[in-house]
Parts: sequence; structure tokens; C-alpha cells
Amino acid sequence: MSSNNESELKADQEWDEAYFSLIVELRTKNSQRYLEQTELLLRKKSFEFELDGYVIKYTLDRTGCWFDATNSDKGIGQKSWNRFGWGKKAKRKALPDLFAKTEADILMPEIGAQMASNFFLHLTTKQAWEDALKVGSYSLSTKGKTLEEVGFIHGSFADQVEEVAGFVFAGSTEDLVLLHLDMDKLASNGLEVRVEAAKNGKSYPHIYGAVPCDLVDRVSEAHMSTENKLIIN
Repeated sequence: MSSNNESELKADQEWDEAYFSLIVELRTKNSQRYLEQTELLLRKKSFEFELDGYVIKYTLDRTGCWFDATNSDKGIGQKSWNRFGWGKKAKRKALPDLFAKTEADILMPEIGAQMASNFFLHLTTKQAWEDALKVGSYSLSTKGKTLEEVGFIHGSFADQVEEVAGFVFAGSTEDLVLLHLDMDKLASNGLEVRVEAAKNGKSYPHIYGAVPCDLVDRVSEAHMSTENKLIIN
């Protein structure tokens, strides 16, 4: 690996760590405000406020929530939709996590953070990834289930992957890898990614099709610790 690639990889890893830590910090520090915002949004269906020069607006529809953030001075903004499900219970559970994640997107100092919500991860075994490289595309939905069986490939946002790892790979001694993926890149190559609510009330990215290996941004090696924690090598 060239020194430039090593520097870029280190910068990416440092950015990831700072971003994920900020999400956790915001979720903890603003827990009461997020609960109040959740009830306000459930009642009024829409509200907006200012944060760090951005006008942020959340709008509920039947099955999810729109997020709009605009900074007129900088001429930049972003818009996304997150699926939660039909019921208030699912929305009430998912909205505080959405508030923390979207505010972290705004508060990170780099402009690249504006599009952080477009990036997500897929956790799999190193062997499964090596098998995919041999055929040119990845088509496992999750551990032990193919895309054909499930209908989509499971993904996780960065703040969800440790919990997913503990559920899917608890007790595993296998070598693992994290596939880093970009929604826009996948969409521009004809792959649909939907953010959809799961049975636990949280929303996850789902890929509706096999992923060509050359569309994976990068791959991080990982493993599960004896305490069933995900360790990124």
C-alpha cells in the first residue's frame, strides 16, 4: 500500500471514530430534548429549528420521516428519508436515534460529513468476501442466508454495527470483514437501497440486489472478542 493510501485510510478511520463517538455523545447528552422532539413530531407531524447555521426540518409521513438540512450561506444541504414503520411505537423508538445521527452529520467539521447518512456497512465473514471476489459480486443477505432467500442484503449504519455483530456473530471465532458502502454509488449503478424498519423498531439499510465487488469503497478486517464485542483490526 502506498504512503498516500495509508494516509487516506488512517484519515478515514479517524473520521469514522470521531463521527461514531459524536453520535453516542449526542444521544446521551440530548436524550431529554430528543424525547421532547419525538413527541412534538408525533403530534405536529413536522417541525424545524436551527443548528450550527443550518435550518433543520423533520417531517413525518405514514411510514417514515424526511430530514432536510439547508445552509443558505454555504449553499449546501442534504435530504434523506428513513423508514420506521406504520405505528407510533416504532416511530417513538427510532426517532431519537435519527435525531442524534442527523445532528452528527451537521456538526462534524468536514464538509464530507454532510453526506454521512449515505454511508453504511455490511458485516460478513472474510471467507464469504473472498468467495465473492472470485465471482465478482457479493450476494449473502446475512450469516447463513442468501440474497435469493431473503430478498435483500442486510446493512447497518455505523452506530448500529456493534449491536448487529453481537446478535449475528455472538461466540464466533471466524475472521470477519466490514464492507464500507455508499448509497449514492450503489444507486448510480442500478442498485436500490432502502432504509427500512426491522422488528426491533430500528431502521436499517437494505440492498435489493447483488453488490459488484468493485462498488465496495473499502474493506476493514474485524473479529469478535471473548466478550462478544466487535473489534476492528
